[in-house]
Amino acid sequence: MPSTPVLAGSIALSSAGYCLIYLGLHRVLYGRLARAIWLLPTVLPCVPLAACGLGMSAQVLARLEAMLAILLWGVMFVQVLRCRERMSRFVLVVLITATLLLSANAAFSLTTMLCCSDAAGAPVGVWNKLTYLVMEVAMLATMSGLCAIHTERQFERLACAANTDALTGLHNRRHFNEGGQDALRGSLGNRQRLWMLMIDIDHFKAINDRFGHAEGDRILQQVSRRLSESLRSSDIIARYGGEEFGILLPDTDAVSARHIADRLLAQVASLRAGPLADHPVTISIGAALCSDGEIDLDRFVQRADRALYQAKSNGRNCVVGLT
Repeated sequence: MPSTPVLAGSIALSSAGYCLIYLGLHRVLYGRLARAIWLLPTVLPCVPLAACGLGMSAQVLARLEAMLAILLWGVMFVQVLRCRERMSRFVLVVLITATLLLSANAAFSLTTMLCCSDAAGAPVGVWNKLTYLVMEVAMLATMSGLCAIHTERQFERLACAANTDALTGLHNRRHFNEGGQDALRGSLGNRQRLWMLMIDIDHFKAINDRFGHAEGDRILQQVSRRLSESLRSSDIIARYGGEEFGILLPDTDAVSARHIADRLLAQVASLRAGPLADHPVTISIGAALCSDGEIDLDRFVQRADRALYQAKSNGRNCVVGLT
């Protein structure tokens, strides 16, 4: 068995490794770390060094390492189980397997150190080699799991950025077109009525010119929030471009569509722009019903757009296309 100082140093390094893996898992699963957690890789590795300074034997140090490993990997196992809904099955299996292997390694080390000794002829060296091999394999598996989680998160962020409008937080035109095509196919297959509402903020350029683009951005955000809060969970809303929004109302009859459109008009009409909140904000809405057998989303959008232009010609702050 190596000398006590050498063993204490190796245990301190392995404890630091445990701590860093724990910090990495915590960062991936929960986000930003509290400052106090960063003390772990500083404090815990000092424990075996302090034990060595107090004259404790190599056997005691090895047991100490096992107990530290059991503590840290037990906490990591609980973290993995708590966040299992946010991971793919592959990542979950990898991380659970890694934590179980490392817990087994710690248990084996503790058991052999408690029950066996070199003087008694027990194969402590073989057990040590076996458990350290398990530890290395488990650490590699853990790193693979963390890398897989990180990769999944990056893909999720990219997908979200590709389909989300940065200013309003609504879906963008790309997502609306994809969702609209799916909604068209769904209405055709289920023979359900599908309505489209194209919405434009009235005199938005005047708001930008008079109060500045910062106020215009605020109005866009406020209108987006009012619109999304007035819809059902099954409805699809997106910022179609500039101050224009698109809404899909699946499985909706004309009466319900009219009720939704009137509610949208009322919700937005309560907004005011400008530093004195004295400039009214209104919207115009053009509505179109999906025709029987319609599969062309562009034509569907064009019909709703024509109704929107008619609403603007009729004086704005109104709905055209719904009787």
